[in-house]
Amino acid sequence: MKFIFTSDIHLQEDAPICRTDDYFNAQCKKLEWLKGIKEEHEAVILDAGDIFSKCYPSHWLVSKAIQMLPKGMITVPGNHDLPRHSLDLIDKSGLWVLNEAKILDVLLDKPLIYQTEGICVQGFPYGSKIDSIKINKRKSIQYIAIIHIMTWVGGEPYPGAKNDGLEVNELMEKLKGYDLIITGHNHSSFVVKNKD
Repeated sequence: MKFIFTSDIHLQEDAPICRTDDYFNAQCKKLEWLKGIKEEHEAVILDAGDIFSKCYPSHWLVSKAIQMLPKGMITVPGNHDLPRHSLDLIDKSGLWVLNEAKILDVLLDKPLIYQTEGICVQGFPYGSKIDSIKINKRKSIQYIAIIHIMTWVGGEPYPGAKNDGLEVNELMEKLKGYDLIITGHNHSSFVVKNKD
C-alpha cells in the first residue's frame, strides 16, 4: 500500500494578496499533478485538513472541487473547514458536501478508522482532545494518525501557540504507539523521527 500525504490545500477562488499569478489556475495544475501521482502509484491520499480556505465555499468552488480533487482522498476537518471551528456544525460545511458526494472520506473523531492491508488510520479533526491516547497495538498492523493541530519543533512559533497546539515531542508522547503521525495547520513542513 502506498500513501501520499497532503495538508492545507486551502482551495479558494480569489488570490491571496501575495500572489500575482493566476492563482486558481495554479491550484488546478497542482491538483491535476496530485491526481496523476495518485494514479501512477495507485496510492491512497491521506490529508490532514483544510481542503477549503473557508467553511462556506461558493457553489461554483464546490463544483470545481468535485471535478478537480482526486477521488477517494481521506481527510480530517481542519479549522478552515469547520463553521465556527466547531465539529458539531460540519454538516453545514463545503467539506461535508464533498463527503456526501463521495468525493472524499472525512474521518471524524470516532474510534474508527480507515483500515486496509495492514494499515489502520485514525483521524483527529481540528479541536480533538488528545489525552494520551492508547491503542491496542498488533504487530501485523501499522498505525497512522492524521490530525489537524498546530505543532512545531522547538520554541513556540507565536505567542499563545500552546493554547492551540503542541510541541512535536509532546504530541508524539500523547500519541504513543502510532507508527506515523501526519499533522496539518502549520504551513511549515518538518519531519521528526523518534526511535523507529
